[in-house]
Amino acid sequence: MKDKLEQPKNKLQKLISKINIIMLIVGILGAVISLFYISTDVFFRYLFNRPVHGTIEMCSMFLAISAVCCFTPSLTENKHIKTNLFLDRFPFRLRNFLEGIFDIIGASIVGFATVCVFIDSLHTYEYGDLTDVLLVPIAPFKFTFTICLGIFAILLFFKGLQNLNKSEEIDK
Repeated sequence: MKDKLEQPKNKLQKLISKINIIMLIVGILGAVISLFYISTDVFFRYLFNRPVHGTIEMCSMFLAISAVCCFTPSLTENKHIKTNLFLDRFPFRLRNFLEGIFDIIGASIVGFATVCVFIDSLHTYEYGDLTDVLLVPIAPFKFTFTICLGIFAILLFFKGLQNLNKSEEIDK
């Protein structure tokens, strides 16, 4: 019976690890593109007195996607910074139960934000909004951000279920 329960858990963990790798690659690419864009802007500004146009708007879009993509693997691998000054005083079961509940509440909030960003992305696509300086369409960036935020919400939900499961395992 235990093997049958372990099999889906292992498949889910493999899927989550693959998603983590993809998210980390996308996050690092976003940060590297922003770094290259800013470095090129500084180089052209001081060497040729001609700055690269649209540095702030492009980097803000790339870094927003990069932040969500890089935070997702750190969350699922327990490498994120969290303050447990209050929760460390509770027993193990209660601490995991509360962390699970808070993760599920956080997942619902992020899920709601995902829906709102998706609706905004649809409006952006419908109206054909462009950036101010470069006149680049904003919709692809918003849709990418929506997908990354949705993946983050799903993984946060699974993390909450995992913490709730830990709180029940002590009794067995």
